[in-house]
Amino acid sequence: MSLYMLDTDICSYIIRNKPPDWAKHRLASASSEQLDQWAERVLEAKSLQDVWVE
Repeated sequence: MSLYMLDTDICSYIIRNKPPDWAKHRLASASSEQLDQWAERVLEAKSLQDVWVE
């Protein structure tokens, strides 16, 4: 399984679990590089905001 496929699975899980609208928008408009970065952060994040901190 590629990292991109894993990112897509993670993002699909988040979307199915009713994230806030701002999170849905960020996921839908993300590049594959952003998805890679977020997939790494999600392992230690305490909140959605922690995943997307710039």
